[in-house]
Amino acid sequence: MYLHTDFSRLLNHHRTKLGLTQADLAAGVGFITPSLISKFEQGQRHPDRNTSLALAKVLSLSSLETDDFLVAAGYAPVNEGYRNVSETLDGIRNRLDSLEKKLSRIISMIEDLEGLTLKR
Repeated sequence: MYLHTDFSRLLNHHRTKLGLTQADLAAGVGFITPSLISKFEQGQRHPDRNTSLALAKVLSLSSLETDDFLVAAGYAPVNEGYRNVSETLDGIRNRLDSLEKKLSRIISMIEDLEGLTLKR
């Protein structure tokens, strides 16, 4: 799961990408202040799920970006398929970790063999 600082960075990234000020974003949401946006971006405060969804809407995030945004904020994604993708990625990461360990053992075995001399 993402850290809340990742949410802060995502919020700032999407806001500045659109050229919005904190006041613009707050006005778009309608029920929060520019000061609160600043606190979200600095990681001093954490939005609730409804506020996160409202921010995503004002930022015109795609459904995948909205799910990333929600997960970064610590909430469940909106789309059911997102969880399946996440589980698939976890499976791939685990498989890569396993292969990396096996490769490391093979490299160690080769290095050990290189140290041996053949007797005739």
